[in-house]
Amino acid sequence: MSGPRGASWTVVLLRRGGMTSRSWQLGRRRLLLVGGGLVLGLLVLGGGAGYVWGAHARSAAEARLEARVESFDRDRAKIVALAARLDSVAGAYDRLRRVMGGAEGRSDEDVNLPPATPEEETPAPSVARGAPSGLDWPLAQRGFVTRVHQEGGAGASEGHPGMDIAVPTGSYVRAAARGVVSEVGDDPVYGHYVRVRHGGGIVTLYAHNLWLFVARGDSVEQDEVIALSGSSGRSTAPHLHFEVTRNGRSVDPARLLPPGD
Repeated sequence: MSGPRGASWTVVLLRRGGMTSRSWQLGRRRLLLVGGGLVLGLLVLGGGAGYVWGAHARSAAEARLEARVESFDRDRAKIVALAARLDSVAGAYDRLRRVMGGAEGRSDEDVNLPPATPEEETPAPSVARGAPSGLDWPLAQRGFVTRVHQEGGAGASEGHPGMDIAVPTGSYVRAAARGVVSEVGDDPVYGHYVRVRHGGGIVTLYAHNLWLFVARGDSVEQDEVIALSGSSGRSTAPHLHFEVTRNGRSVDPARLLPPGD
């Protein structure tokens, strides 16, 4: 080893159990270069690791942000659907409130609400009112007949029992005569429907309703509001499907309703 200015270091590598060795003599300058290279390499490795870690962290943060955005979008869609549902329920409630609370200009002829307590099922006498059959128009407004009663059978197109009367959703559906509710339900074809048994073997059916106000066994008076019209079941537009059977056989309602309706 030389003086301070020319100081050098010798590195000797000796294999364990071996007889040979290798040595390197490092001057101060070379040692500084090697040390600087090692430091630079460590800095480069550290910087690369930091970049990779940062990129991974940014990717994870972006994924979390995208997930939150998707969650917000789903929540927003749910809120929009809920708002639409609330609007629909509010509209139905408003119609129900008008029915139950009374509307200006309403008369007992137009709206006759169901009794507060259902009565026991009793035989329903016929009612001599309106048409000779005793049946009144099953709505509180005239409406438009869009399909008439049609018998099915050989040589005929598909039959259509009853008549379809186009009216706005929420129109008052009234019992055509005094009777007893024999059936209510929700059918894939008829939707929300009511069937009323009257005297003289006559049974009427009111289908595609939005809301029902009666239950099986309820006694109803003629012109009593029993439902709100709608488009439930197999229906393409709001209307009332009105059927009449006499002694189990379908008859044309137009023949039993008051003239001019």
